[in-house]
Amino acid sequence: MSVTGSGTTINFIWNRFAANKNIKEFQEGMNEILYKLRFKRSTYRWYKGADEYQYFDMNSKKDSEL
Repeated sequence: MSVTGSGTTINFIWNRFAANKNIKEFQEGMNEILYKLRFKRSTYRWYKGADEYQYFDMNSKKDSEL
């Protein structure tokens, strides 16, 4: 698994993300943590060079909000 990010987007790369079911389960499990860390988007690729990927937009708070 590889995790990278810049700004408000976090990118997950893992061969298990070839199946949408695995992406959904992972996102559901991580949603609260990603929200608290104030990410606005999470992306999921099943290998590093994949042109197509799934993403989820999150309505997290701005950094200036408590």
